[in-house]
Amino acid sequence: MWAVTRPPTAAPAQRVCPRCSRIAHTDDRRCPFCGRGYTRRPLASLVLVLLVFAAGILGGMALMFAAVADRVEDELDTRVVTIERDIDRSVRDVGDDLARRLDQRLRERGLLAP
Repeated sequence: MWAVTRPPTAAPAQRVCPRCSRIAHTDDRRCPFCGRGYTRRPLASLVLVLLVFAAGILGGMALMFAAVADRVEDELDTRVVTIERDIDRSVRDVGDDLARRLDQRLRERGLLAP
């Protein structure tokens, strides 16, 4: 009679614990050394990616707002200088007109030599 042979039993898989980094030959769902599960929790890495993404966006927006603020400040300075120049010219024109009228009245009254 022929002897019946059974197929060899597969050895347990070699697994590395994501928490304690120890290697175990086991089919269990938990690490035999630290007791944590072998599956990684993607929440922590997702939170980290989102924080880096948010920091990049906020940093970019801050740089953009700073550039816009500089441009607005330059434009405002230009307009202020223009308005100051116009006001100075208007005040000078009023002063010249007033001096001209005053001189004319004084000449009419004979208080100023022609």
